[in-house]
Amino acid sequence: MVEIKSLSEVLGNLPFTASFCCFYVLQIVVYSFLTTRLPKTFGTDKQRAWILTGLNSAVSTATSIPYVVSFFAELNVPLPERGFQQWDISTSIFCGYFAAYLVADITLGVHFYPMQMGPSTGYFHHSLYTILIPIGFMFNLAGTFTLMCCTEIPTLIMAIGQINQTFRSDSLFGATYFITRICLHVMIIQQFVVGYPGDIWLWLFPASLFPLHAFWFGEWCLQQIRLRRYRSGGEGSVVEEGVAVETVVVSSKE
Repeated sequence: MVEIKSLSEVLGNLPFTASFCCFYVLQIVVYSFLTTRLPKTFGTDKQRAWILTGLNSAVSTATSIPYVVSFFAELNVPLPERGFQQWDISTSIFCGYFAAYLVADITLGVHFYPMQMGPSTGYFHHSLYTILIPIGFMFNLAGTFTLMCCTEIPTLIMAIGQINQTFRSDSLFGATYFITRICLHVMIIQQFVVGYPGDIWLWLFPASLFPLHAFWFGEWCLQQIRLRRYRSGGEGSVVEEGVAVETVVVSSKE
């Protein structure tokens, strides 16, 4: 059985709460600094909307690397017994940072780029993750959450492309999305099934997010098919400018 911590224990964890408060303020400051000092680089709502998302995806990807290495190095070890699952200071600080990003992005989005915050890809997604983070701590799954942040790799690729179209790569985005948010996600769910055979409800922690990611990927694939049909008909340039991958890949606006 999994040892369940109380919500008060989670919210009373000093590294977590201090990290949340500090990084919330810091991200507001960073956003204000970049939009003020680099008005040409972040001249549109779309570009400004990807500032925090781009920074978060870079930090999350880098933080998840040792967890990913540990995950694959210990595939034969039951998931609950793996070292990265332990609730430690570094995990607390990172999860506090991630939660701060979610709240800061909603705060700034409401005021500065409301049209870029979709109901499902913005408000719902951010709210869901904000709830899952403390739940992860309660059930000692914060390590798994940090591990799954490697799925921010496609978000980083898309953020760079949205801020500067020169660096946009639809194929690279699609490849990394399929590898991380589909293949790796399925593997993690399988590890939960094997590692927590008596706690079926725990499977919901990774499984609850998969339908959303699978839906977004399916929509992206359909969009790529439509773009290729238009290009083959000689209308590619017009469609590519008017119906950019952002229509679907805004799933990465997280």
